[in-house]
Amino acid sequence: MQSIKNFISGESSSSQANTTEPHDLIGKKVLVVGGSGGLGNALCEALSQQKHCQIFATIRTESDEELNKILCLDKNCAHKECQDKDCSHKDCAKEDNKNRSKIIPGIYLEMDDVAEKLSNEVKGMVFDYMFIVAAYVYTGETSLEKLDLKQELKQIQIDGVAPLFIIQRLVLEGNLVKGSKIIWITSEGGSISLRDAPDVAHYGHHASKCVANMNGRMLSLELKDKGIPLLMVHPGFMKTDMTEHMSDLYDKFGAIEPSVASQGVIHAAEKLSLDMTGRFIATRGRENFGPSKDKLPNEFKAFDEVPF
Repeated sequence: MQSIKNFISGESSSSQANTTEPHDLIGKKVLVVGGSGGLGNALCEALSQQKHCQIFATIRTESDEELNKILCLDKNCAHKECQDKDCSHKDCAKEDNKNRSKIIPGIYLEMDDVAEKLSNEVKGMVFDYMFIVAAYVYTGETSLEKLDLKQELKQIQIDGVAPLFIIQRLVLEGNLVKGSKIIWITSEGGSISLRDAPDVAHYGHHASKCVANMNGRMLSLELKDKGIPLLMVHPGFMKTDMTEHMSDLYDKFGAIEPSVASQGVIHAAEKLSLDMTGRFIATRGRENFGPSKDKLPNEFKAFDEVPF
């Protein structure tokens, strides 16, 4: 197993990094690919608390009532202060506000033209941060005796390949420039080093995360010359629709709510620099790592690098 270093300190793992210090994304433009439900929704909610932070969030469907409220896009805004006449929360109630957040519907990463479609929706925008959160996991039976080719390939395309083409398009179109930061949410499930026992045979899931980690690593090397750092992040074992089939393991492996996970992800994004590009980290410690936590050293802490 590779030597574990801490992303925040750069030193060998020794202490729990602080994830509770306030974020400072005031006035930043942020793209969240996969903003409906789970971690994507939680990230949008956390980011919306930052004054004048303009959020562009993609969703698969044509509308998302909950996200509308989170991003102050209707009169039933979820922020209490926005109900007041003297609201100072990014002027959400003003229809002519040019800095309003936006929901981009119909963006499904299984589409062949998803990169082009998203690019057309954000023409002229330059993003300070990009979070790739969209993912898919097939929860049906998978084993040597029972494999589904379409499902295996679907996971690999959505999790590991489509984001590569989206990033490519946005870089070439000038939406991501020198100083932009990319956070690619992957999973410890993509770590080959941690797969030393046939605990689950979800080939497509593990392969898709491994592809994501490899593409992220290779892409980070090319983007470094352009001044764009990229970080792969395991946000912790979360309680979401995609892990509901493992709910009996939540307590045993320290599953957390997406709202908790989002804080560490944002903290990592703020700390990201070119010196740290291409790394694969876990923003939560061993306690919330998930089913593979017993294969990690006891001193594994938040923001430590995950073995590839």
